[in-house]
Parts: sequence; C-alpha cells; structure tokens
Amino acid sequence: MSIQTLLRSSAVAAALAMTTPLMLSAADATVKEITVTAGPATAEGMNAMTYYPEMEADLQQAIAERVPLSDEPNGYVVQVSLDKVALNGETMLPESREFNTMQGTILITSPLTDTAPRSYPVNLQAESAGPAPEGFVTINPGPDEFYVAMIVAFADVVAERLPEYMPDASAP
Repeated sequence: MSIQTLLRSSAVAAALAMTTPLMLSAADATVKEITVTAGPATAEGMNAMTYYPEMEADLQQAIAERVPLSDEPNGYVVQVSLDKVALNGETMLPESREFNTMQGTILITSPLTDTAPRSYPVNLQAESAGPAPEGFVTINPGPDEFYVAMIVAFADVVAERLPEYMPDASAP
C-alpha cells in the first residue's frame, strides 16, 4: 500500500469516526469501570506501543466519552485488551508509524452479580477509498489525524456493541 493510498484510507476512517458517538441510555445497565491494556501479543512482536505509548490511555478516554460511568456497586467492569496494531498484517510498524488495523477483545464482568462474564472481539481495518471523484480535492491526513480517527472508530465500535453484552446489572 502506498503512502497516498494509506492517507486516502485514513480520510475514510476519519470520516467514519466523526459520526455521532453512541452512548448507553439511562435505562441500560451501568458501567462502573473501564480499563484498557495492551494484550500480551501487543507487548511482544509489535512496536506500536513504542510509537504510541499513550494509546491505552487515549483509547480508555475515548470509550469513557461514549459510555457513561456510574458509582453503582452492581455496575459492570469493562476490560479492553488491545491485541494487535498492524499495517497490512505486519505488527512491526514502519518508522512512519503507519497502521491500518486494530484488534482487541472486550471482557464484561459484574463482580457483585451472578452474571457470567461476556466478551466480544473488535476488529477494525481502514480501507482505501480509491481515487477522489473528479472535481474533488484529496485531503491527506497525517499520522496524528489517522491515529485519532482509528482510536475514535475503535471506541465507537466498543460503545455500539456493549449494550448487547450487558443485561440488566441489577439482577441478583
């Protein structure tokens, strides 16, 4: 994938990521804690955390902006494991810091209820949009803008799918 194609891909990812964030409604089960960690696969054989040491904190903040937190003692704990950050399948990113794939696992638990833990995968990949239509100017975002778009899109997917895995937290 050429740099220009990657940058066009990032423009598509940015456009998708700028959609209105999804949030849990007040009637839904509550979340009392969100944590994000780089999974074991990320720590070994990948250099994304070297280039983006703030990725865990940025992703946690982006999810928290979409999923309201509560002090409810029966609230769910959401653990996000960022398992893979890659460019075209390669986990060793180039010096340009480009990546087009993020994969993770979301684990939902409720320590004070008898609800069994649930989990789901999040797989995000930016794709090339192809050339711009005639008469349009192509905007090539840099690595920082692309990074933000990928973080926001990952957080959107987490927030969108979370209610499916959280039955009423007040169950005994």
